[in-house]
Amino acid sequence: MKALTAAAIYALALKAGFTPAQAVIATAIALAESGGRPDAIGDINNPVKGAKSVGLFQINWTPQMDKVSWRDPVANLDPLYNTQSAYTISNHGANFGPWTTYTKGIYKRFLATVEAAIAGPIVKPLPKPLPIPSAPPVAPVVAPVVAPTPLTPEEEIVVLRLALKVLFKLATQ
Repeated sequence: MKALTAAAIYALALKAGFTPAQAVIATAIALAESGGRPDAIGDINNPVKGAKSVGLFQINWTPQMDKVSWRDPVANLDPLYNTQSAYTISNHGANFGPWTTYTKGIYKRFLATVEAAIAGPIVKPLPKPLPIPSAPPVAPVVAPVVAPTPLTPEEEIVVLRLALKVLFKLATQ
């Protein structure tokens, strides 16, 4: 099956329920996970025999453990179903930690592709941010389940700009 464009994946992410800002990140994750191919199959027999990851978001399925419908490997070959499964797994876009392409920061390589596909390039380059003075370490109150790679200030600006452009486009349609 032919790979979907970043714009098509972004549209699926919005349709599945992701906010515009979440949809940018979700689209970058899908491109990092599957190259945009809805029929991508990976992680075969990993972590157990019979396991596999399926579709755009490489939804993991193990025959011994996964009986929930949103992990069904056949249904997840459908791009919209797969994106809806990702929406469910990510707790409605609140936690992309289940995807190693997110926690390892690999998805960041695809943010510019997503930006170009949905909003066009930013005409003016972003200024280099000033260094942030380091603060004394503070013990966390609750340790996170998954420590995702944080966005740099430049990447945060790009994601926020994209979200604003999308919201403006939606408001003017």
